Amino acid sequence: MLIQTCSYFLSLFLRVNLHNLIIIPAHTIMFNDLFAGCGSSGWQAPEQLLQGRQTRAVDLFSLGCVLFFCMTAGRHPFGERLERDVNIVKNKKDLFLVEFLPEAEDLISCLLNPDPNLRYVILVQCVF
Repeated sequence: MLIQTCSYFLSLFLRVNLHNLIIIPAHTIMFNDLFAGCGSSGWQAPEQLLQGRQTRAVDLFSLGCVLFFCMTAGRHPFGERLERDVNIVKNKKDLFLVEFLPEAEDLISCLLNPDPNLRYVILVQCVF
């Protein structure tokens, strides 16, 4: 069920954003130091806020925030604008607005995992 949900959300995301799709070579796993700190406040992964190692998993975290935002008519899983960064670092998320959709809650919860290695696992499950 999770894989079907992942496939649905990814196909929907790609259908909407296909014209913006950029293919990145598989060997570029870590971002260059020039990209450290990129992203909007409240939408960055915890490792970005703590200036840790940044991999492609930061995009999966942002995708989780965007999916939640789209499904809840503009709400953010980590609260109001001024408290988001602190809540992201503390992993204080509130997914109550998607609890009635267990597959979506599971997907978003995985994408918002504070451990970037576990975020990547969900992508592999969705694609393969």
